[in-house]
Amino acid sequence: MVIAIIALSFIFGFTAGAFAILKMKAKVPADIESSLKKAVFIPRAAPSKPTETEILQKERAATIEKKILYEEELTLLFKMGQDIFTNVTYENIAKSIAESANKMINAQICTVLLEDRRSGRLVPFYSHGVKEELIGAMRFKKGESISGWVVLNNKLLVENDIEKSRWFSAQNKGEYFVKTLLSIPLSTKEKVIGVLNLSNKKSGEQFSDEEVNFIKGLLTQASIALQNASLYEQLQESYLESISALAFALDARDAYTKQHSENVTKYAVAIAQEMNLKHFQIEQIRRAGLLHDIGKIGIRDGVLLKPIRLSEDEFNDIKMHTLKGEAIVNALPFLKEEAKLIRHHHEKYDGTGYPDGIKGIAIELGARILAVADSIDAMISDRVYRKALGAEKACEELKKQTGKQFDPEVINAFLRLAEKDPSLFASK
Repeated sequence: MVIAIIALSFIFGFTAGAFAILKMKAKVPADIESSLKKAVFIPRAAPSKPTETEILQKERAATIEKKILYEEELTLLFKMGQDIFTNVTYENIAKSIAESANKMINAQICTVLLEDRRSGRLVPFYSHGVKEELIGAMRFKKGESISGWVVLNNKLLVENDIEKSRWFSAQNKGEYFVKTLLSIPLSTKEKVIGVLNLSNKKSGEQFSDEEVNFIKGLLTQASIALQNASLYEQLQESYLESISALAFALDARDAYTKQHSENVTKYAVAIAQEMNLKHFQIEQIRRAGLLHDIGKIGIRDGVLLKPIRLSEDEFNDIKMHTLKGEAIVNALPFLKEEAKLIRHHHEKYDGTGYPDGIKGIAIELGARILAVADSIDAMISDRVYRKALGAEKACEELKKQTGKQFDPEVINAFLRLAEKDPSLFASK
């Protein structure tokens, strides 16, 4: 009985009056009743007001926290300034922008898209949190997708619940943003040239005004660096045009190889895009394609234009053009990677090529792509020693050499392209 009373007292929270009723129905010993009252009915103490000292301590803690955050922001901005002004390429600046911003935001997805001056499309120069195979497909016109809208309208976007916004859901097809998004345009003095996207804070929180203002300040610095990168790129292109003129003059020595370098470049870039390579890789392939035969400038016309089979010594002279080309291009500091592709564009997948006899993935992917593009143009063009092969026969030859002379992955990309647009590789 006593146990039942104790249980009822705890469950229903009886008052002192309730004990009087219980006493009428069941006799409870006085000592137990007294204990129960003491155990159960302890009056609640009124909440004490914080003392002046406690209030001051809390205010000091909040001030210190803000100071630490402010110092972190200053440190990041300072480091960002160091990084971007010691880098002169778009790729390095994009990386610096994204990493500095994401140290403050800590987002799941971070991308920097910049305008490709040849196609006018926005292409990724940096990405974090996006699957590798999806990056190459991110090529947007201005006004297309979320990034394209931000660039076209030069407006900042903050969305803290993408799933509830029909507009965002419709525009988000190719960018894979989730939950929250901060999207800010990147500008130079002349125009908007790109966008920084930060999506889904790992903390699950929304973007605060302080964070948005910090990113704006960071991008103010970045705009100066992007302007410098634009001038540096123009200087590079000026050098490239000068040296490319030599390559085109070389092609023009032989009516059969006129525009050969341009054709090889066109095919190689198309294959690289089909393989969803990154923008900087495609640019390297484009430049190497334009200059891949520049080493032939030191080879006698009597050998280059000989209409009959070359002697062994003459063929050895021809093979030297890869090394000579590498040496010429290597003299320009910004073409170091392209020089490697030029050296190896006559290597074969099975290791029987020249000059180094390397094989498989030891050959740079760009060189493997150039090897296919070079052979395509050679087969579908007239030569002094034979007529052009038809496109169908050229495809058959390429298939036969898959895994021997050519990388199977590159050949598959070429065949997909040939099926999509047969006119691209039509015989001349």
